[in-house]
Amino acid sequence: MADLPGGGLQYLWRWQTVILAVTAVAAVALVVVTAWPEHSPQAAPRTSASTAPANVSPSTVAAAAPTPAGAGAVRLGFEVKPLSSEPCHPPKSAEGSAWERGPLRVNGRPVASAYFCNVLAGATGSLEFTLGGAYRELRVTLGFADDSPSVRHTVRFEILGDETTYLAEPRTLSFGQSLDVVADVSKTSRLRLHLVEVDQPGGNDAPSRPVWADPVLVPK
Repeated sequence: MADLPGGGLQYLWRWQTVILAVTAVAAVALVVVTAWPEHSPQAAPRTSASTAPANVSPSTVAAAAPTPAGAGAVRLGFEVKPLSSEPCHPPKSAEGSAWERGPLRVNGRPVASAYFCNVLAGATGSLEFTLGGAYRELRVTLGFADDSPSVRHTVRFEILGDETTYLAEPRTLSFGQSLDVVADVSKTSRLRLHLVEVDQPGGNDAPSRPVWADPVLVPK
């Protein structure tokens, strides 16, 4: 350093001090960014598709989001209305409970539209629709309305095509049970939804209320 002009050594020392100070500030900034990555412009918030909203249980979320039937699906009772119906009547009687359509709840799940009737032990009832071979699938939930007057009945649900062919396996359910069914109706001209209360007739028990919930047809 002796060859520097007068005051040169002091000048050089001052620049070294400035460089050391800048280096120290940069090191501190690096430590802060590393400790709190969420403040970094590149940090992304963590999300989870399975996380339920606050105060909503996962089971409620699942119940509120059933599998969609897809674009173009039509609803039985709205776009496709019944051709005919057989009231839910006891054996050896032509009179009984007429079919109704409306919103209700099945196993605690709200159902926007369902066909239902009141059945006593041994009662039967049915609904018929004209499809004309224009649809691929029927999707429907089988079960009982939560406000069913009786919880002791057992009902067999049958889905038939053109009077004679079972389009899905007949299902026998009791109160508290429900089942989602997809039936192939691609070769069906006339659809029949039929139910049978399988207990022995008699007694003075209140009727149960079986339902065909959210029935929709998927076009070809």
